[in-house]
Amino acid sequence: MTSPRLAGILTTQPQVTEYLVGMGPRLPPVDEVLGVVVNGSYFGPEGGLRREHPYVGLGKEHLDVLFAAHRYDERGVHKGYPVFIEVCRLLRRAGVPVRAHVVGGHRADDVPLGDLGPHVTFHGALVTDRFQYAALGMDLVLSPNRPDLVRPGARDGFPTGSCVEAALCGVGVVCSDELDQNRLFTDGEDILISAPDPEHYCARILDLLQRPDGVAHLAESGRRAFRRAHSTEAQFVPRKDLLFAALGAVRDT
Repeated sequence: MTSPRLAGILTTQPQVTEYLVGMGPRLPPVDEVLGVVVNGSYFGPEGGLRREHPYVGLGKEHLDVLFAAHRYDERGVHKGYPVFIEVCRLLRRAGVPVRAHVVGGHRADDVPLGDLGPHVTFHGALVTDRFQYAALGMDLVLSPNRPDLVRPGARDGFPTGSCVEAALCGVGVVCSDELDQNRLFTDGEDILISAPDPEHYCARILDLLQRPDGVAHLAESGRRAFRRAHSTEAQFVPRKDLLFAALGAVRDT
């Protein structure tokens, strides 16, 4: 960080920005661009519009919920996989016809499924185009992740990359933010932020389902907000400007 060749630093999470700024005035400028760079195929003119894939309550009976994450520990605890399974179980007990979908390296024996088993589909790891195709049939993506579970300091960005890509496919995002990293989205309007425990997730989803268009409204509002936050203008232009400024400084020397 103190190298004289370091012309600038670009961060993508507020916590990282705060950590670096706290290191003192000897650092070069720290520029913050919240979010991640995603595949350009998500940004076509029809990207994420659900004209042929109705949401629950608006032409579809079942609530399709998605969990998408790689598995970094034995049961997927870090990413919240056991919480996801319990949320689905609680929703079905509350009378919600849930169909659960799992994308990533999780298996049916990671967590006991019991009577939920027939309602869970494991898709395995999916490349971008296959993920997009699968996500177009989903209503909500759940991400009950928690920091520091695998090892101290191990934590996810907010929202996770899987949530970003699902949102760009028109899937409503219900996620946790234990590190208070949200700066871009309005809770209750274009995202639902929940404590990472099954009861709180279930309560927020049941409240959403009280309105026939609740899921559709959340998903479409979220799709627009995520498109703004992860557009070329929002993600690439600041990076380009930082690189060009660094190149200009090198030429001047």
